[in-house]
Amino acid sequence: MSRGVDPTDTVCEQCGAKMVKRWGKRGYFLACSAYPKCRFTREVDGNGEKKEETDARCEQCGSPMVVKNGKFGRFLACSNYPTCKSTRPGDRVPCPQEGCEGVIVERRSRKGKTFYSCSNYPTCTFALWDKPIRRNAPCANLLSWSRSSGRTDC
Repeated sequence: MSRGVDPTDTVCEQCGAKMVKRWGKRGYFLACSAYPKCRFTREVDGNGEKKEETDARCEQCGSPMVVKNGKFGRFLACSNYPTCKSTRPGDRVPCPQEGCEGVIVERRSRKGKTFYSCSNYPTCTFALWDKPIRRNAPCANLLSWSRSSGRTDC
């Protein structure tokens, strides 16, 4: 196989050929090894497993929602795609900068490291390396960091 293609034991749902794990601009995905005859692909996380389902239900068809990665970070999408194309944002944390109405989104640096910044960039330049978590806190700022050495409360 060529560089960047890893064979898997997963079988293509359309033609029955083996699937291969590939790297694309949005991360890993599974693609049919019979390409270009069969163009079936499926999203996967970094370990090659199928995307995780959530307890949330699609408002249009009632199917479970799955977590997907997109251009602007993680979001929820209907597992019944392409029949149902319903999507909604994942857990959005508001930007803590005073007067900013943006939300914190996941981004990648030039070297591929994940960081989190305001969706209103370049107007708002708030950014952090640790994943933000929304918490119920007695103060006005409900943002904390996932790393134990970071800020956790007011």
